[in-house]
Amino acid sequence: LKSNFLATVSHELRTPLTSIIGYSEMLESGIAGELQGEQLEFVQTIRTKGDHLLALITSLLDLSKLEQGTLKLKLEPLDARAMLEDVAKTLGPTASKKNVRLEVKVDAELPEVEVDPVRMRQILWNLSENAVKFTPPSGTVHLGATATELEDDDGGGLGAVLMSTPRRAIAFTIRDTGIGMPRDELPKIFDAFYQIDGS
Repeated sequence: LKSNFLATVSHELRTPLTSIIGYSEMLESGIAGELQGEQLEFVQTIRTKGDHLLALITSLLDLSKLEQGTLKLKLEPLDARAMLEDVAKTLGPTASKKNVRLEVKVDAELPEVEVDPVRMRQILWNLSENAVKFTPPSGTVHLGATATELEDDDGGGLGAVLMSTPRRAIAFTIRDTGIGMPRDELPKIFDAFYQIDGS
């Protein structure tokens, strides 16, 4: 029932969204008159965010595949700075209304990694949106990416770790000056739809 519900809702949402994207593309192309400066920038943002929303709606249709363990990631080279700046730009109006400052700091040199851009943007957006939501006025939300290394641990214990070859990776951080979480709630953060306090 849940999967059928999500599939139906996703399909119904996709129809008006396709029109929004189509009309924004026509405006961007100048079909209704040439746009200037900020007008063009705003229409481009509408189209970009419409594309992003369409990708998220499409991903809802993949829920059954995810539950069955058959979902395939579409890997592409990652531009960490562009992705974080895109998330910050999308969150900009919300943060501005709350008087919350957004900071983006990315290491000058990052390793080349491949990720599924839709899933990665989804993760960073969800974390960043929560950070802004729970940060009081005059607070700060920091979005960062730094170079790091991952150890390949095949479960063989310390000896296996000592013999393993580290893989270069990127560590993303979303840090805020908000209310935080009680330590005893941390083990539950990956439970689906879990919320500490519904209010």
